[in-house]
Amino acid sequence: MTKALAVQWHTTKVVLQREVEEALANRWLLAYAALMGLLVIVVSYAGYRELGQAAFQGLGRTTASLLGLASLLVSVTSLVLGATAIVGERERGTLATQLAQPISWEAFLVGKFLGQAMALAMATSLGLGVGGLVVALLAPLDQAALMLVFLALMVGLGTAMLGTGYLVSVVAGDRVQALLAAVALWFWFVLVMDLVALGAVTAAHLNEASLWALLLLNPVEVVRLLAILWLEPDPFVLGPLGSFVRDTLGVEAALAALAAALVAWIVAPLAGAAALFRRQEI
Repeated sequence: MTKALAVQWHTTKVVLQREVEEALANRWLLAYAALMGLLVIVVSYAGYRELGQAAFQGLGRTTASLLGLASLLVSVTSLVLGATAIVGERERGTLATQLAQPISWEAFLVGKFLGQAMALAMATSLGLGVGGLVVALLAPLDQAALMLVFLALMVGLGTAMLGTGYLVSVVAGDRVQALLAAVALWFWFVLVMDLVALGAVTAAHLNEASLWALLLLNPVEVVRLLAILWLEPDPFVLGPLGSFVRDTLGVEAALAALAAALVAWIVAPLAGAAALFRRQEI
């Protein structure tokens, strides 16, 4: 049993290393990292421009202002990357070829996911790191540790959306269907679901279970509330769902519950993709 697990882990690492190498050679990685770094710099400068001053704001204010835009960029990039992962291999004819090798479907799927998750985390770290360094050189250094927390949350969001993309990729018939589904999911998470939640909270007196469902079924909202609760748990910024969670559990318990929800969003979609992928390969 131990030998079999060792073989599985070795093959998983082989696939993982291949995925990281391919991602590092792909222009999307540098473009995404550059866009993330540019976003940090622009948001830092725009913060004081709105106040009529030509200066860069510090990392603390930049991190708070960056949350919404960075979440949009990370989520759409991760969803598209995951949505084309398996169906792309199938259309190119490389999926059958690779699974014909002495490698299990589990090792292939997990290795591919981990490799792409690592590449995405590296790109996110590079973009936020370089952007944060520029801001730190041009503005007073304040609350630099918040950028590390923000980076961890963006990596978590990217990994969760990547797994959701894998679920789409296993189900989709071709790349076009996968991309359309990924974009539709992105709009649902970042726009439609927020409007639905706001309308439901405003128009109806929802019970506690319904409020929890509106929150936990949206990974983007989970990460947003995690960031706000960590930065500044202000009721005006939290919104109705965030205020409900804070008032129900308290800040520390709310952070723990939301962190557990983010972990579930990483594990559950990938587990669903694995179950469906196994049926296709049987």
